[in-house]
Amino acid sequence: MQPLYTPDNTTASYQLNWSVALFGTDEFPPTTKWLSELRAVAESDGVRILEHHIATANVAQFLVSTKPHIAPSQIVRF
Repeated sequence: MQPLYTPDNTTASYQLNWSVALFGTDEFPPTTKWLSELRAVAESDGVRILEHHIATANVAQFLVSTKPHIAPSQIVRF
């Protein structure tokens, strides 16, 4: 019986997950007003918002996944 996965029929892959915190000067509005739009825009740039959490009134935390060509420093820009 031959193995299902061999060096000839597979390639290396990896998942890139990052955590990002945004610190605002004002209180964040309710997520129902902005999160779905942010998800759509970010995903079109290759950044997927996996989870989010409002830590305090002016701090939002995100767990995001990116495509390999996106550097961590570009995540906030997108």
